[in-house]
Amino acid sequence: MAVPRPTAAPRQASPFGATMQRDFARPRLLDGTHSPHNIALYAFGVGGVAGLGLTLACLGTTFQWFGLYLVALSIFHFFEYEVTALYNAPKLNLGSFLIPHGPEYVAATIASLVESLVVGFFFPSWAQSWPLLLRFVGLALVLVGQSARSLAMIQAGTNFSHLIEHYKRLNHELVTTGVYAYLRHPSYFGYFWWGIGTQLLCGNLVCAFAYAGALWYFFRERIPYEEELLVKFFETEYVTYRARTKVGIPFIR
Repeated sequence: MAVPRPTAAPRQASPFGATMQRDFARPRLLDGTHSPHNIALYAFGVGGVAGLGLTLACLGTTFQWFGLYLVALSIFHFFEYEVTALYNAPKLNLGSFLIPHGPEYVAATIASLVESLVVGFFFPSWAQSWPLLLRFVGLALVLVGQSARSLAMIQAGTNFSHLIEHYKRLNHELVTTGVYAYLRHPSYFGYFWWGIGTQLLCGNLVCAFAYAGALWYFFRERIPYEEELLVKFFETEYVTYRARTKVGIPFIR
């Protein structure tokens, strides 16, 4: 009597998808692929910077405010990825961390780190003389800016994109409720004031003015260009919406 051969169990699909499964099988660190090991490395780096910032903030030294800046920086990059993962999963990729976020952003971040460290090590009296009121104003701007940006990403959902979209998707909708009922670019509003707030928080005089100027110029160029595309996408609907909302950035209408 012949013994039947056991049949093989059906192969289950990887929860990571085909691309991530290949990347997991052949790890390539920091190569830009949205793979588990790269996600883990980015998350570890963000958490490490946050931990260093909390340590400096709790030590109560000249660098305590610089420590809070590092915490704010870590929270920003964490929420960029996490909010995208929760509310805009189709567009989720390793770039959702915004690390790095273009040469201009990298240069600005390095400049702020250098100014904080140079002043803290070589001019500690200047660091200690920075008005406490300005630091708390900076902290308030950081909180408002981060909240506005994250809320904008949540309420826009799949309609939000880190990159300008030049063609209208079939499921692309114009969001006009929530925070969008008052600000038509709440993520830009949030990032503008968050950036300035971080420099006031850690007492960077040079970078505070540089950030304000650079961010204002960037959004002055980007917003009109983006709105030209939105008018093409939504026509009179966007024109009407634009007329009743604000940008929230000085001298940009």
